[in-house]
Amino acid sequence: RALRWLVYDDPMQLEPPSNTIETSKLAERFALTVLYYATGGENWASSHSFLSGQDVCEWNSVDDRGYFSGAGQCDRDNMVTTLALWQNNLSGRIPAELASLRKLKVLSLYRNKLKGQVPGRLSQLSDIHTLYLHDNELSGTVDHMCSIDIQNFRSDCYDDQGRGTQMVICSCCNVCCNRDRQCFQV
Repeated sequence: RALRWLVYDDPMQLEPPSNTIETSKLAERFALTVLYYATGGENWASSHSFLSGQDVCEWNSVDDRGYFSGAGQCDRDNMVTTLALWQNNLSGRIPAELASLRKLKVLSLYRNKLKGQVPGRLSQLSDIHTLYLHDNELSGTVDHMCSIDIQNFRSDCYDDQGRGTQMVICSCCNVCCNRDRQCFQV
């Protein structure tokens, strides 16, 4: 579906890439389009201009309090460094294609309805320093992310009573949360 959108419906109608940066930009646009379709983008609380004719660096908004959300905060090569879709009614699974966001430093997907396991390919995001996955319905392990020095790593590591029963196995999270939105330093 994402490929079909890029080829037939994308208002930008991008030309085939002619260099490495253009190839990376196209891969980012594809990955973010996959995310949109995989997580029910048509039902998101805010679309943040996803699937618009704008560059992916503009697929975002800033609220009245100054909080950034969406995709963007791009670097000098116009590569996405932040993907912040917290509390935005995302549902479904996190797509492995997000690993194409090679310059990503912040991935904030907390307080949504995401389920399943965190894709192993996300461990390719070597620049990531903030990863917020808590307050979702994720399962399995995120230990594959431990090979990266993630300074701020939150996940649902405790059961509803905070007894330590792990919903998500995470030996390198520095904050573990439960379904009651209580978080604990570890």
